[in-house]
Amino acid sequence: MTATEFVHFWIGSLIGGLAVGFLWLASRRLDILRKRRQNIDFRRALWTNLERLHAPDTPLPSLRRHKAEMEAIAAILDEWLPRLRADHADTIRQLRQMRIVLDSMTEGVLAIDDRMRLILANPAAAPLLGVEQEGLGRLLPELIRHSSILEYAHDAVERCRPHEVEIPLNLRDAIGRLGVRILEVRITPIRPRGESAAVIASGRAAGAVLVVQDVTELRRLERLRQDFVTNASHELKTPLASIKLYAESLLDWALEDPGHNRAFVERIEEQADRLTNLVSDMLALSKLESGSDVYRHVPTAIGPILRSRVASYRDRAEAKGIDLQLIADDPVSDSKVVAAEEALRQILDNLIDNAVKYTPEGGHVEVAVLPYNVGWLEVTVSDSGLGIPRADLERVFERFYRVDKARSRELGGTGLGLAIVKHMVAGIGGEVGVESQEGHGSRFRFTLPLAGESAPVAAGPEEGQLR
Repeated sequence: MTATEFVHFWIGSLIGGLAVGFLWLASRRLDILRKRRQNIDFRRALWTNLERLHAPDTPLPSLRRHKAEMEAIAAILDEWLPRLRADHADTIRQLRQMRIVLDSMTEGVLAIDDRMRLILANPAAAPLLGVEQEGLGRLLPELIRHSSILEYAHDAVERCRPHEVEIPLNLRDAIGRLGVRILEVRITPIRPRGESAAVIASGRAAGAVLVVQDVTELRRLERLRQDFVTNASHELKTPLASIKLYAESLLDWALEDPGHNRAFVERIEEQADRLTNLVSDMLALSKLESGSDVYRHVPTAIGPILRSRVASYRDRAEAKGIDLQLIADDPVSDSKVVAAEEALRQILDNLIDNAVKYTPEGGHVEVAVLPYNVGWLEVTVSDSGLGIPRADLERVFERFYRVDKARSRELGGTGLGLAIVKHMVAGIGGEVGVESQEGHGSRFRFTLPLAGESAPVAAGPEEGQLR
């Protein structure tokens, strides 16, 4: 080989080597760029799938099209991402269900963590404790000022002990009136999970759940029930004791004594009648309160009932020298009201009987029917008796409540008449009320709905309000 040919061969080999090297470098660069592009596409697809976990109706793009070293990871992710999305959707559904339940509860529910920070509060907690949703993340002592609740909540977290207490608080009602409300507070510690034995042994909880309920009305009803049982027992015991006393006296010595036997038997009959009236009134009131004794209210003429009930008490009134009057204009007395005749009789009997019973000799009792408002009549029973003290006016319609207990028992009252009147008038759809001034008599009134346009009526106060 000549020198020239050797130079040409060397130059050609050099050029070929350079060309091969250049091609290799270019191929390597393209491979790097391709893998980088695959990585970018893979990351985009993965991020898209993660973003679509909360959208069950949106398809998840497959990651298997990304080859090479991504294929194994892509296969695993393609398998688990649908499961993760299903779990996510199930979690969201459970959270929504829990929120629906919490929002519909009448009890206030609060949850705090181990640092006494609020992590949950339902809407019912706002009127009870003044805790709003905006308070999430804040410390419980910053949101409520009730030291007793804070003390029990702190103890539940620190010592992992539950508490159930009733706490009286000064709260305002729906119209802003300040009053004492009784709150039942149940505090349950959240026991730690997955903690070490030392942490569990220390007794510290991971948080606490507070359930708060307003039991003011429940406690009031319980007191009424207890008072009713106590009063009923006492009222039943009094005539029974008298009957037993006179019966024993008759058996011991008075049966053959003509000067006493008849009087004792009359006293037994009197107390038996009192006992019968008391039991009858208790049964009637129980039926009215339970709704089992429902009257059929139909158009009924008010005039004949008023006249018959006043006439039935005229002899008793004249025996005491009481002037008993009925005041009813013809157009009004000819009206028909939507009420059961038996209900009207019982209402009037209770009111007229009380008026005659508690009016002293020489007084007067007046029964009147007047136009009240468009579509309504008002019946009043007024007397010139001793009147009712202002402090007792709000309670005269309660069961067994008596202004003068000794005088009421002496006159044979059961203490249930006005309670029966209140329930019967409410069942008709009217309202009942009383006006009285101590020493100047009383005026009881109740309203009745008219049956259509059966009588002319005068303009009065707003419908449904007593004058």
